[in-house]
Amino acid sequence: MPGYLKRILGYAALTAICFAGPTLWKVHAESNQLPEYKVKAAFLYNFARFVEWPESSTSSPEFSVCVLGLDPFGEDLNIINSKPVKARKVAIRLITDLQHIGNCDCLFVSDSEKKNLAGIFQALNEKNILTVGDMEGFIDAGGIIQFVLHESKIRFVVNLPAAERAGLRISSKLLELAKGVKE
Repeated sequence: MPGYLKRILGYAALTAICFAGPTLWKVHAESNQLPEYKVKAAFLYNFARFVEWPESSTSSPEFSVCVLGLDPFGEDLNIINSKPVKARKVAIRLITDLQHIGNCDCLFVSDSEKKNLAGIFQALNEKNILTVGDMEGFIDAGGIIQFVLHESKIRFVVNLPAAERAGLRISSKLLELAKGVKE
């Protein structure tokens, strides 16, 4: 499949998950079956597809999506395990301490780590790691992407200066879909 066609299909998939996913979540929320973290797992996968890492940090055959702290995803994160991201396969890692964050490409910081954010972001200083969280104030503390609930839909906000400090480039298509962008 030609490269331009893959990009078009990728943009279509990202748009579908960003707009259909939250609607799906709302429908399930009303029936008391909250697939919130399935939607967030799909977002994590698409974030990985629309963020560029420096070439020096993409040498591993695996694209590591890590969860730091208590795992809110449960089995929901398995939907992206082994999926391809830029010629690499997603590998899910649950980590409990900062010693293992260096092996992560994308790090979801669990709500259980809120009191440790300053230390986490200090340990991440100048590492090419996409940080994502859903706790209030995550991007203000230095995170790159924060999930937010807006009109009963899961959305996200982006902290561009934090992404630049991490050496990451976020696609303009992803920025267009963001609820907000901190510049």
